[in-house]
Amino acid sequence: MRFTTPLSAITLMVASVKAAENPIIGLVDRITSISQDFDNVLEDPNPVRIIETLPHLAYDGANLVATIVSDVTGWKNPLDNDDQLKTCATLKKFATTEEKLLTAILNDVVKVATLPLPIGGLIGLVASALKEAVDGIFGFSVKIAPVCSDAANKDKAALTDLIANIKTAI
Repeated sequence: MRFTTPLSAITLMVASVKAAENPIIGLVDRITSISQDFDNVLEDPNPVRIIETLPHLAYDGANLVATIVSDVTGWKNPLDNDDQLKTCATLKKFATTEEKLLTAILNDVVKVATLPLPIGGLIGLVASALKEAVDGIFGFSVKIAPVCSDAANKDKAALTDLIANIKTAI
C-alpha cells in the first residue's frame, strides 16, 4: 500500500496546477504516447496484435482531438511571455520527437503493408487521428503562445507531410 505524505500531496497538487496553467504539455505527452504505441505495434508485425491494437489507438487519438478542441474553446487569453517561450520550447521538442516517430512509423508501415491483412483502413484511422491531433495542438499553441506561431506552423507542415506519406504508403 502506498502512503501519501503531506509533502507528496502538496507536490502532486502543485504539479496539477502547473499542468492546468499550460495544457500544451499534457497534450503533447498524449500525442507522443499514441505515436509511440503506434510505432511499437507496427515494429512487431503480429497480425493479431495489429488488429487488436489499432482500433484502440484510433479511439485514443479521436478522444485526444476532442480534448484539444475542448481546451481550445475554453482558453481565453495567451499565456504570459515566459510561459509562451516555455510552450515554444516544448513544441519544438515535441515536433522533433514526433518527426522521428512518424519517420519510424512510415518505415514500419511499408513493412506491414506487405502482410496479407486488410489493415490499411486501420492504419489510416490512426494516421487521421494523429493528423487531427497535430493540427489541433499546433492550432491551440498559436492561440496561447502567439510568439512561436511561425515556427509552429513550419513544424506542423513538416509533421502533416509525414502523416500524408504514411497514408500514401498504405
